[in-house]
Amino acid sequence: MVLTAEDDQRVDACIAEFGEYIAGASQVAVFCADFEEEGCGPWEETDLEGMVVLMQDYSDNCYYFMLFNEMNEVVYEVQIVPEIDFMAENSDFYSFETLDGLVGFLFLDENDAMEMFQAYKS
Repeated sequence: MVLTAEDDQRVDACIAEFGEYIAGASQVAVFCADFEEEGCGPWEETDLEGMVVLMQDYSDNCYYFMLFNEMNEVVYEVQIVPEIDFMAENSDFYSFETLDGLVGFLFLDENDAMEMFQAYKS
């Protein structure tokens, strides 16, 4: 799925309902790796893809990664807590740990990936 200006406008309208946009509207595919006794298992592609944004929620002053599908529905969100380390696996793949394992975002555009990473770190 390639993003168009219309996609950006639709997601921007949807984002306004949730909080303040920090960075993103970047096209990603979501991968996961489950925890196993000897570390994490192999990366597996999920059926989740769409536009990921880094947001600040007005109501509880927390930060979130939110993933919107082409219907502007939130299909994945995770609250960012200080314990979450958003790690650069390579120039277009970034991951973080959850309670169940690792989640990875494969970005369509490397520049978007770097922008998201820098916004997260600041």
